[in-house]
Amino acid sequence: MLIGLTLPYLSGRVLNPGSFSAVPRYWYQVAAFLAARSPLNTALVVPADAHGDYLWGDPIDDPLVALAKSPWAERGLVPYGGAGSQILLDTVENAIESGEQVSGLAGYLQRAGVRYIVVRNDLDPRQVGYTSAALVHQTLALSGFTRVASFGPPIGGAQIEPRATREQQAALPSYPAVEVDAAAGAGSGPTLQPSPVSTLPVRQTVLVNGGPDSLLQLTGQHLLGSSQPAIIAGDPLPALGFRPVQWAVTDGQRRADTLFGLVNSNVSYTYTATETNPVGAGQLGRAGGPPRQLLPVPAAGHQTVAVLPGAASVTVSSYGSWIADTQQDDPASAFDDDPATAWAEGNERTPVGQWIQINFAGQVDLPARVGIRLLDDSTDREITSLL
Repeated sequence: MLIGLTLPYLSGRVLNPGSFSAVPRYWYQVAAFLAARSPLNTALVVPADAHGDYLWGDPIDDPLVALAKSPWAERGLVPYGGAGSQILLDTVENAIESGEQVSGLAGYLQRAGVRYIVVRNDLDPRQVGYTSAALVHQTLALSGFTRVASFGPPIGGAQIEPRATREQQAALPSYPAVEVDAAAGAGSGPTLQPSPVSTLPVRQTVLVNGGPDSLLQLTGQHLLGSSQPAIIAGDPLPALGFRPVQWAVTDGQRRADTLFGLVNSNVSYTYTATETNPVGAGQLGRAGGPPRQLLPVPAAGHQTVAVLPGAASVTVSSYGSWIADTQQDDPASAFDDDPATAWAEGNERTPVGQWIQINFAGQVDLPARVGIRLLDDSTDREITSLL
């Protein structure tokens, strides 16, 4: 029996899946680069990752936790900072995952003191919430970022899709294991380091109705300069009798439910001012209660809420995916006369017993017949029939 117990050690199979003998050398080089080129400014690590799952192993913590000598940040599973910083990271992550040009992204990051973006292409694609490297690169390229350094071997189809055919693997793009990007004009030399702390004139302050996410929208619309001070409505004002140079009203800081167990696709559609979570919501601690949120300022009077024209309320037993939040499955979509939108129930086992109810504020003349388009009971939720 003792000989049998020693076999895993003798064969080198004692480690569990995801175990590793050492952090790849290129991560040491990344840490050294950041320490030399940006010792005071924050580096943003993308894309988001919940548990540190890499192609070379599962360290749980990011390698920079142990290796970095300079400040860095990432959108992880646990919000270590305050509500404002978490919303900033969520906003940037959503932008990075869009695959589109994000106007104002460079200025938004500059405002937050971020100089470099560290793109980790060596994440394990099998994990929940994985964002492909191609999508990240597309967003950064369209948004004015360029690569200033790269580290490690190329990561391509053979690593991302090991079970695919060679033709399929060859069709996937290949990138270095880790890349460092910067906005155009940010520079890569050690002499061009912006200060992480600065003073700004109070008389140029913009008062923003919304949240930290609103600053990206305003920057992209050239309504807010990257070096212009801004205060979120609800925060303490800088001085008695303070008057902002501009008051910007945005649709940021929406009233919505958040699934904190995910790093992306974790925010619901926008709720009305009084709407609560569905009674049949499957996520722990969610059913029937108010939406779960991290708010930098008190909610009263400082949130964007949905208004239902023509209806008092729309309530449902559940919506969307039972494991994730989806903004596209707003129950009001069942009545918006748009064939491209729909409500989908969110029970993980069966749609039997699920319901939707619309309430009107007054008397309404309803048509004699109402058409209902049913969704296929599959992950695609395609329209399958018309009643």
